[in-house]
Amino acid sequence: MDQDIITAVIAKRESEDFAALLTQAKEHCRALEILESNIAEEAIPDVGIKKGDLFLKMRAPSRHGLNVGDELGMDKL
Repeated sequence: MDQDIITAVIAKRESEDFAALLTQAKEHCRALEILESNIAEEAIPDVGIKKGDLFLKMRAPSRHGLNVGDELGMDKL
């Protein structure tokens, strides 16, 4: 199975329930596993991460259907 590494940024979060946010992001990205998650301590403008954003690196099958810059709708918790 071909796989990709996806970096997702949750820029606007209405909840501090990080376990639920990670689960939702994994489901939306059709990821197999979350490799890393963290809160940005500083901005990384080249990849669209602002200070305070939650970002994740996930391993997903190549058929995940996402393109660079796609926005995912996260349900309110």
